[in-house]
Amino acid sequence: MTTMDNIIEIAERRFVTAATLADTLCIHKRTVLTWAEDHGMPVIKVGNMRLFDLADVSEWLHSQRQILV
Repeated sequence: MTTMDNIIEIAERRFVTAATLADTLCIHKRTVLTWAEDHGMPVIKVGNMRLFDLADVSEWLHSQRQILV
């Protein structure tokens, strides 16, 4: 596992926290967590931490673009 610039790499997959994802998307952290809880955004729960796979989130956002607009 390596961590660089708020990206956590595990098994060649890149993960970020809700806060980092929110900053990247220019939205509030609560919005990210709501999308994960209520709208099916892919998330991995590790204890109290939520990790978002950047590839999975990208696919999810693409599939939701009509719904979220």
